[in-house]
Formats: sequence, C-alpha cells, structure tokens
Amino acid sequence: VAPGTGGGGMVRILCAKNIPHSTGNDSDERFALVLATDPLSPTGEHAFYIIRTDAMASPSFGFSSLYETDTMEETGLPVPFIGGHLESGGSTKDGGLGSIHAETVTVSPCGRRFSYANTDGQLIVVTVPIDYKGNNRQGR
Repeated sequence: VAPGTGGGGMVRILCAKNIPHSTGNDSDERFALVLATDPLSPTGEHAFYIIRTDAMASPSFGFSSLYETDTMEETGLPVPFIGGHLESGGSTKDGGLGSIHAETVTVSPCGRRFSYANTDGQLIVVTVPIDYKGNNRQGR
C-alpha cells in the first residue's frame, strides 16, 4: 500500500482498517480506510484515504505513483477524501480534522461508516462515500 515516497512530504500511516464488503457486492476488490499524514500538506495534516488493497492493487503512496502522470497539477498520489491539504484539513478550530487518536478509528460492520476521536475530545462519525474506488487521484 505505501512502500515509501519519492517526492513531496513524508507519508506516515497511523492506522489502517478493513472496510467490509457491503451486501451483494460480488467484486474481488478489497478496500481499507487509512489514516495517514498527507504528503501534499505543508504541515503533515492528518487525512483519511480509501485505498484498494486486494492482490491486483498497485502501491498507492509508492515512488512509481509519482510518475504515472505528466501534468504538474497532478502528483500521482492518492487524494484524501477528508482532511489533509483539502479544506477539511487543519485544526478543529478552523473546521478541520485536527489531531486524531489513531487507536480510536473504527469501521462499522456494514462498512458504510467509521468513527474516531480527536485530541479535542470530540467523537466524530463519518459516512464512507458510496462510490469510493480506492487509490482515487481525483478526490472522489
């Protein structure tokens, strides 16, 4: 999933949780919810990613992913769906994720929601995007 970075900032994976298959999903694709520092954030903000983890998935934060694109606007790195360098990143007083206690991240048995606690003592519940594809570089 994340063998290392070859540019930008460092990625520090704080936790990874399996997202269970939803009922009726026949696909062999597997996904994980990953809490990591965002390499595109100047201050290493916490961010949540949905990463494909089955046997056919390519490394998401790997050195080679930086060279899969030809444009400067795109880095080839996965885009967080919440937090990091997005508007939802930064301190909680500014409306961001803040600092998250990694040991509190939990995915529901149905795989549709997850929860976490931050250092401000808030307990947050988030709905997993229904159309997640993992390794998403467009932020959807």
